[in-house]
Amino acid sequence: MGVAVGIILASAAFAAFFYWPAQRSERDAALYDGCLIQRAGNTVACDAMMRDFARHDVFMAKMNKDAAKLRAAGASKRDIVHWAQENGLVGSEISDAAGISLQDLWSNNY
Repeated sequence: MGVAVGIILASAAFAAFFYWPAQRSERDAALYDGCLIQRAGNTVACDAMMRDFARHDVFMAKMNKDAAKLRAAGASKRDIVHWAQENGLVGSEISDAAGISLQDLWSNNY
């Protein structure tokens, strides 16, 4: 029984090792490769970094969806900028949420 469980776990780990990297986008592949170079092939650290990027992508999708709801409800770009700052967004994340350029954000021209 123990051998059977070991074989199942080993094959699951083997499949995940080869399947998961194939699902990455081109951007993610470049980030992952750069991480491996910086961390001397430490796949555990690079996998953790990629999970963190994935969580950030999910968070930003939610924030942009909420910002679109605010725009649809009639909120001004200035209100959306303040809302985004209060929710921890910075720089281009704020300008994307508000639908303005980064230069307009920096010069308070919104």
